[in-house]
Amino acid sequence: MLVAGGYTMIPLVACSVLVVAIIVWRCIANRIARIPWEAFLRDVREEIETHGWEVGLAVCRRTPQPIGRVCAAGILHRDRSSQALTETLEDAALKEGQGLTWGLTTLGSIATIAPFIGLLGTVIGVLRAFWDIGEQGKTGSAVVAAGVAEALIATAAGLLVGIVAVLGYNTLVAWHERFVQDLQLAGAEMARTVSSMAPGRSRPGTTGGVTP
Repeated sequence: MLVAGGYTMIPLVACSVLVVAIIVWRCIANRIARIPWEAFLRDVREEIETHGWEVGLAVCRRTPQPIGRVCAAGILHRDRSSQALTETLEDAALKEGQGLTWGLTTLGSIATIAPFIGLLGTVIGVLRAFWDIGEQGKTGSAVVAAGVAEALIATAAGLLVGIVAVLGYNTLVAWHERFVQDLQLAGAEMARTVSSMAPGRSRPGTTGGVTP
């Protein structure tokens, strides 16, 4: 079927490989990046209350997930006002969320162009059918079969790749939006936590503030 679909099957196969690779990679990366932020914030708060800001910052920095960097920004900028600290953590959450968009633009582009590539294959297949009729000087199913098969296979392949890409894109975008919302919620909660713990004041077990 790949051969019968004509030359347009080459870009469609390449697009299908990219679609699968991006969807698999984004699912793995998103799952690794996501952790229960409520429990993490509770652990950070306990460390700060027990051992001080330095230990709380170390816990955040040891966490490879984006939530760790967002909370670390809250500790590093704890001397700011409550409003400024909240805005800082919201910006940090958005910045961390941008790092989880790799491949989404490509996936969206494939979802758009794959059906058009299939349509191009359809046109080429129909032209081939008419070309065969002109060359042989007669009509019939045996004459136009190759051209019609090429047109139909290319159309089906383009639609299939496009449908999978659209489903994957919409699912991953919704997943990403929820993740960014969770980061923003975590940032707002971290800002309230830091503000309630007298920012700028050394906690037990420390000798001073943290230098960014």
